[in-house]
Order: sequence, then structure tokens, then C-alpha cells
Amino acid sequence: MDYNGAERRQHKRVYFTNSLVIRGSFGPLDLPEETTEGKVLNLSLGGLYCTIDRNTTTRFKVNETIIMNDLTTSNTFQLSANIILEVRRVEDQPIFDHIGYGCQFIDIDDNSKARIAKFLEWEMANISNSNNK
Repeated sequence: MDYNGAERRQHKRVYFTNSLVIRGSFGPLDLPEETTEGKVLNLSLGGLYCTIDRNTTTRFKVNETIIMNDLTTSNTFQLSANIILEVRRVEDQPIFDHIGYGCQFIDIDDNSKARIAKFLEWEMANISNSNNK
């Protein structure tokens, strides 16, 4: 099937700028203690897109199952949970100092999902309010 440019995402996502830094720790499922920190650039109820510094030894592949141990913003949101993700896309351009990973949530507990939903709702309301000023 040809892609005609239509939006195919199931969930609305929130994009983050340097004013609200979101960090997460990510690691291989079989070695969860070998986590590395990444910057989350967007988040939805279906997954996230993060970047990890190219200088770290951690590398993920498309279709690899990984674990996210926590998610923290520069203000008040913090989530500590073992959430299982599948890497759906890898963007590795040698000119950049980071590698990008598009990940889908595949095992997330109800409490974590509800907290993320509430956070996204709050962020979307803030975006809407700042656009109406």
C-alpha cells in the first residue's frame, strides 16, 4: 500500500522543546541494569521518540525489545516503572551527535499508562492555552 501522506498515528503526541526536558533511562531487555539516559523528544499513549548520545556503547536495532525504567521532566513529572518498548525506527545519521529511536509501548501497566495520559492531557492544555494568548 502506498503512503499518501495521511496521518496514520492512533494517538496524539506532544513534542518537547528545551523548555521542558524529558529524560528516560533505556536498556536492553536481557540486560536491564545496562541502561543509558536518553532525551525524549515526543510522547504519546502509544510510544515515544528518544535520542541517545552517540558516544554511549548502547545501541538498539529495529524490532528489538527494550525496557524503559523511568521518565522524568525538568519540572514535576516523574514515572518509575519497567515499561517494555519495541524499537520501530532507528535514525542514525553520522553527522549528528545522537541516535534517534522511535519506540512503541508493548507492555505498560495501567497505572503508568494513566499517569502518562494525565501528563499528556496537561501538556496539551498548556499548549492550547499558550496558542490562544
